[in-house]
Amino acid sequence: MNIINKIGTDYYPEVTKKDTIILHYTAGLYPGSEETLKIKDYVNVHYQILKNGNIHNYISPMYWAYHTGSGAKNDRRFIGIEMECWGHLSRKDNALYTWTNRKIPWDNVVRCKPFRGFEYWEKLTNEQIDSLLWLIEYLNDYFDLDYKHRLKVHTHAQYKKTKLDYPPDYPQLIKIVTK
Repeated sequence: MNIINKIGTDYYPEVTKKDTIILHYTAGLYPGSEETLKIKDYVNVHYQILKNGNIHNYISPMYWAYHTGSGAKNDRRFIGIEMECWGHLSRKDNALYTWTNRKIPWDNVVRCKPFRGFEYWEKLTNEQIDSLLWLIEYLNDYFDLDYKHRLKVHTHAQYKKTKLDYPPDYPQLIKIVTK
């Protein structure tokens, strides 16, 4: 795997101890999702995994930025990973649409138990899952963590009750996310 460094300036260059990876989705497509990350507001993520599996790095994993809406105490210890994905979808008749009204083919959809008003979600690609698994291992090695002290993997929705990324039974992440 290859990490493409696109280090910006929208983060706090303060070295902090990390214990958790937080998974987000972009609710849009690259390169627009990357443009949003360039806004100078100290809200950013460390990595974005594109649909083709490419991994973009925006912040050194040593540093931190706001990305969960749960405050600096949490975000200082979290590594944020955005998955290029529309996320939750709305059903109209027999079709599924993004929040921008883009139609998503049924074969690119997963169905979950109703979660915060939604039950359909765009599916992650196999390349994204492979890259995510690789990146998790890379980060555990980067921080020299042994098997007893691995980074936990949580979703944004586990930390913020207003967030939709990701439902607890999202099939591609169910074995990756720490309960």
